[in-house]
Amino acid sequence: MKMKAEALQPLICGIDWSGANDAGRRIWIAKGTHTTDTFVVQGLSRGQDLPNSSRSRDDCLSALRDWIRGMGAGVLGLDFPCGLPETLMDAQNWRDFVIQFADRFPAPELFANWCRSNACGKELKRTTDRIAKTPFSAYNLRMFRQTYWGIAGVLGPLVAEDCVSVLPMQQPIHGKPWLLETCPASLLKRLGMYASYKGRGTRYRHQRKTIVAALGKRNLLGLSEEGANVIVDDPGGDAVDAVLAGIATAGAVTHPDFPRIAWRDEYALEACVYY
Repeated sequence: MKMKAEALQPLICGIDWSGANDAGRRIWIAKGTHTTDTFVVQGLSRGQDLPNSSRSRDDCLSALRDWIRGMGAGVLGLDFPCGLPETLMDAQNWRDFVIQFADRFPAPELFANWCRSNACGKELKRTTDRIAKTPFSAYNLRMFRQTYWGIAGVLGPLVAEDCVSVLPMQQPIHGKPWLLETCPASLLKRLGMYASYKGRGTRYRHQRKTIVAALGKRNLLGLSEEGANVIVDDPGGDAVDAVLAGIATAGAVTHPDFPRIAWRDEYALEACVYY
């Protein structure tokens, strides 16, 4: 089902994710609109700044779900895996998998251990991970908490309530938020801009500044000077990632084949990265 440009949701958001205990401090949200392929940033904030949120992961995820429920039309790019390799999905369809996820795996460690056991200790990747060149498997040591809390804390509850459309596994429904999986690293690799930018010190700050300038020069990013300073001054690189998620989302929704861009049958179960 292709979507015409004039039918697209007006609000574009990129969300950099975290599964840490203090996720409210680490999650960043870039809100904006798009003109052609340009993501025009209108606001940058942390997850803890949402109404009824805090640094606590539980508070932040609850506030984030409430915010998504109430946003109406909009497209959100989420920086976490929305599925597993087909051999590990262990469900008839993607919807059943995410709805049952939290009951099957009461804790992130149980999820990761189950994946490793059923993959015979290997870190399997999805088809989309290989194509998009994502850095890690969904249950990698550095990734499994992000995957777990993304599915258990956001996707599962919202999909169970039928208040969002998660693409391309579900049909885009107007008036509901559309959720997409994005990967900032994959986007930077596609653009030939992949380099280390997370950290304190002059070197990493300069790299963040270089990325922001290059994105603007390519007309992929519209950003105020104040917004650019916020991104460059964030040593964790999370604000950069939120903006990159927004750029990937803006590029996806303007693609003529959206939401089934370069479609493969595996995406219906495994999910796919828009980058």
